[in-house]
Amino acid sequence: MKKRRKIEICPNCDTILNPEANFCPNCGQENHDLKVSVGHLVYETIESITHFDTKLVSTTKAIFTSPGKLTNDFLIGKRARHVHPIRFYIFISFIFFLLINKNIDKKMQDPSILNGIEMQNKVRIIDLLDSTTIKSKKYKEVEDVLLFKSNEDSIIKNGLKVLLKASDLKLDSLLKTDDVDLTQENRNLLLDALKESKKYKKNNDFSLNVLGNEIKFKSDDEKKVFLNSIKTKTDEELEVFLKSKGIDSNWFLRFFFKKFADFDFKNPDDINLLIHGFIKGISMAMFILMPLVAFLLWVFMNRKKYFYEHLIFSVHIHAIYFLFYSIAILINYLLSNEEYRDNVLGWTSIICIIYLIVSLKKVYSKSWISTILRFFVMSVPYIFVFSFVLLGSLVFGFINI
Repeated sequence: MKKRRKIEICPNCDTILNPEANFCPNCGQENHDLKVSVGHLVYETIESITHFDTKLVSTTKAIFTSPGKLTNDFLIGKRARHVHPIRFYIFISFIFFLLINKNIDKKMQDPSILNGIEMQNKVRIIDLLDSTTIKSKKYKEVEDVLLFKSNEDSIIKNGLKVLLKASDLKLDSLLKTDDVDLTQENRNLLLDALKESKKYKKNNDFSLNVLGNEIKFKSDDEKKVFLNSIKTKTDEELEVFLKSKGIDSNWFLRFFFKKFADFDFKNPDDINLLIHGFIKGISMAMFILMPLVAFLLWVFMNRKKYFYEHLIFSVHIHAIYFLFYSIAILINYLLSNEEYRDNVLGWTSIICIIYLIVSLKKVYSKSWISTILRFFVMSVPYIFVFSFVLLGSLVFGFINI
């Protein structure tokens, strides 16, 4: 029970308070003096944290020892021993999204990521070559060698010039990338393919595609001029221009054209802002997904239960998922091997699915076969909606850059 430091007169409405009164009978304000020393404030804070930690330990123990127990205990009234579902979700989701954002910031400082962003519109020579053609020795024309056409003619030209004089070690690195056996014969085939590529002349295609609406330009400079001009164009001017290109304009499309003009896909800072906006969108979308899961539980698991009972289960399971993935992120921080990191996230996903099925079995008391079948049927609409949520979160992140 909360210890109140009672006062004689309500500071809100000046009503005289009885010593027994916990709240003002006139305005309802709590009869509790907030003017305390720093030492007492620290004491109350520590006491509150300790009380929370005690419940957190009990909650965590229930999660790892008995799937579904948190929901069952809450629904039958055993609520004092565990952290409240909403409070637990907020606490865990805060940690999860904090770790996600820190992880993104760390990765965005990785030189390989930065170089990848800078080189995203450039072409690696190995990307130009069709390894199946090299292996089969069937190429006769340039089109038989190239995987795709590129506008970066200077990069191709300079790269080919270097590679045609490259050592066997450099050629082997390209063969390894495309999983080709390291033999002298294949090195010669690669050199022949490079020579064929050298004859290739670029076929320029300067275009801008926004939400499926494409505008073609005569040159890259013309495209850049248009993008720069969008920033100063009024809606009416942009609408006239888009109509001249055969595009039916609306405010939504004009908005995205202007966003594309401001956004630089080769700028790490812009990419970072987009990713953080995407993550923020997902965190907000959870408040839509949790009631949706509750509705699916009501439809597919038990329509006799009250909706709030399904919602409590949904809040618990989302919080537990965030907890599991938070642990996985922390483990990845300790691992240097990229393959092991991928395995951790893969196994975490499998554990989450198994945990959900076991929890459904315990909370809804269905047979194993019925529980598993209902889980997979319920997953179909959830995945469908979740895909739209991801897309919406990406749009949200892009809009808020």
